[in-house]
Order: sequence, then structure tokens, then C-alpha cells
Amino acid sequence: FLNNTHYSWKRMKKAFENFDENLQIVSVSPWLMQRAQQSPILENKHHSVVLNGLDTTIFKRHEIDADALDLMELKGKKVILHVTACFSNDPDNIKGGYYIIELAKQLMEKENIIIVVAGSHENIDNLPPNIQLMGKISDQQKLARLYSIADVTVITSKRETFSMIVAESLCCGTPVV
Repeated sequence: FLNNTHYSWKRMKKAFENFDENLQIVSVSPWLMQRAQQSPILENKHHSVVLNGLDTTIFKRHEIDADALDLMELKGKKVILHVTACFSNDPDNIKGGYYIIELAKQLMEKENIIIVVAGSHENIDNLPPNIQLMGKISDQQKLARLYSIADVTVITSKRETFSMIVAESLCCGTPVV
């Protein structure tokens, strides 16, 4: 699936051949299930949907006071938020961190714009000064507040099936690009 070469297709087919009739293919949406059912490798398997759940008691618009913004050095700034599993400057990385870095370079002269990155990351040298790396955020309350602070959330992944980041951001009232 990640690579359309004949070799990878054969490897994927072989990986599923040894499963018996009890194999269950679970998709996060009806659309994705239909796509999986169309696959020559998965067409004869059992399929079901388990929708991703989102706790809207946590992921909702949070009022952020000025003191909190001061602590994060975000007061008076427009915040572009990038949430990712792994932030990387590698142009071939599927999560697209490279594009965030390029965006930061283009926006460097705009002193009132900062890009906040939430997610694990490699050691990256020479990051533009308008990127603030937050690291991995496991606390959902903190993440929801971060979405609420942001003016926009930016997704740069090359492929997504169902982006929880999009759902979380929208629940917090923050638009997504």
C-alpha cells in the first residue's frame, strides 16, 4: 500500500494469506472500510468499523487567560499549530515537518507569527527562531488548551486515513489547513 511496486503488493498479499477466516479488518470509517473491501488482498476478509472516539468534554474551546499566554511567550502573536507524531526536517518524512520549517522561513519577517510544534522530534539544527518545539504532549487537557490558543492548525502529512488532529482541533474551535 505504501509503495505501488509489484514486489510490495506480493509481500502484502503473502502476509495476509496465512490468516484464517477469523481475521477481522477494522477500519476507522465506513469510507475506509469500503476502500479496504475493494482491495484484492482484503476483499474476502471480514470487515467492520470502529469509529475513533473523541472526548468532547476535554476537546472543546478553552478560554485562555493572558497570564498563560505570557508564560508561553505567545501574547500578542498569531499562533500556527502543528501537531504530529514525529517532527522531522527530512523532506521525505510522511508527516511533512519539512514544510513547516519552510513555512517558518517564509514567515520569519512577521514578528507577530509563531509556529508551535507539538510532538516528538529529532534533534534539528538551525531551526528558524519562529518555531517553538513543545515536544510530545501526553496530557489531553494541555493539548486541548494548545488547540484553543492557536489561530489555525496546519496538517502537512502526505497521507491520512482519519486525522484525530483535525477532529480535536475543530472541536476546540480552531480551523485546520
